[in-house]
Amino acid sequence: MNNRTPVRSPFEWFFHTALLILGGAIALSAAVSLLERIWPWLLGSALVITGLAIGVAGWRGSSRRW
Repeated sequence: MNNRTPVRSPFEWFFHTALLILGGAIALSAAVSLLERIWPWLLGSALVITGLAIGVAGWRGSSRRW
């Protein structure tokens, strides 16, 4: 049984590489566009969660009696 992949011609290699690059560029463009719209919400959420975590840690630390 010979289950080796067939050797691609230079044209097939170029075509698949070009499609891969084009798909990557489209995906990157879509990701940047989405991130451009939601970054203030992400930053605000991260700041609120960080503030809550610091507040809870401080509150728990101050309530312990040594």
